[in-house]
Amino acid sequence: MERKNFAFISYNHNDVKWAKWLQKNLENYKLPTEIHNEFEDSRFIRPVFRDQTDLNTGVLGNVLRDNLLASKFLIVLCSPNSAKSEWVSKEVQSFIEWGRLDCIIPLIVDGQPNCYNPDLECFPRYLKEYTSQHPETELLGVSIAEVGKEKAFIRVVSKMLGVSFDTLWKRHERERRRRIAIRTLGSIVALFLLYWLGLPVQLSMTLTDQQHQLPFGTTADGVGGVLYVIGNEYQL
Repeated sequence: MERKNFAFISYNHNDVKWAKWLQKNLENYKLPTEIHNEFEDSRFIRPVFRDQTDLNTGVLGNVLRDNLLASKFLIVLCSPNSAKSEWVSKEVQSFIEWGRLDCIIPLIVDGQPNCYNPDLECFPRYLKEYTSQHPETELLGVSIAEVGKEKAFIRVVSKMLGVSFDTLWKRHERERRRRIAIRTLGSIVALFLLYWLGLPVQLSMTLTDQQHQLPFGTTADGVGGVLYVIGNEYQL
């Protein structure tokens, strides 16, 4: 089947902020020039499917199942919320039953995997059961708490693209420094323009009117002269 979605984000709707953050960053991440995207040669990781329904139980709907099947990767937002969600568990189960365990990427946004405390457990039920029964296929999650949001995001991208994390992270840092430099330069230019445009201008002129040919007038009190230039009056 053609993979029309680059990724499918599976999550509990209590973690919707994380899901929106991940979808936005993935779809705006520009691929390195040397990497060819099999999705119509796009330079971006698009589209990324995010389920926006509120269903948490029952069988997968046709639309949801079709998008899941048409996705190259399944990114599971792991948290105590998703660990309690049968909906997330069924999405993971479907991907595994289709023989695509190696295309599942757990992103831990809260809690701990395989935790002794059930209130802190973050892996969905089926994923936890499957990995415990098949220890040779254990999936290593990417933890935001351990490495931070930026590095966790780049680790997810590196898994999706099959590129080493170090390579992508160095590129990410170069791009970040370039953006900072551009913003800094832009701020300096803006401040300079504001300063320059706000400066008062004082003009000094010395006029010689030996033949009385300049367009002179007199002020109302008859003391000073007025020079008319293109409709403007300049008191002398």
